[in-house]
Amino acid sequence: MSRKIVGILMLVSVLILSLSGCMLTGTTVNVNGTWHVVAVYTAPGVSSTTILDTDMNFQQNGNTLTVDYIFQGTVNGNKVTFSFSNNGASWSFTGTVSGNKMSGTWTMSDGTSTFSGTWTAVKK
Repeated sequence: MSRKIVGILMLVSVLILSLSGCMLTGTTVNVNGTWHVVAVYTAPGVSSTTILDTDMNFQQNGNTLTVDYIFQGTVNGNKVTFSFSNNGASWSFTGTVSGNKMSGTWTMSDGTSTFSGTWTAVKK
């Protein structure tokens, strides 16, 4: 996996984690703030590899989400989604928020290959 793909995967992982702070009350949670995001690449027969381990800034305006000015997404109830496309690669994060923690899955596709894994985030 190239450095570029690993960097993108890490950035996407951070974003997904930031979005998972929604409460389970039926109202949209607030994920504004800095989240520490960790994304892990997983594949059958391959060791899990951490591709992202960094702090990310989540900015929420209503249901609209922006992560580190790159990822765009939504927050609905306790569900978060955010995505980013660059140089033919598309990243997508989905997850849930529970208090000061988020978790979910991510995928990255470059048009010929698709990579996926899990992500977690903790609000700082």
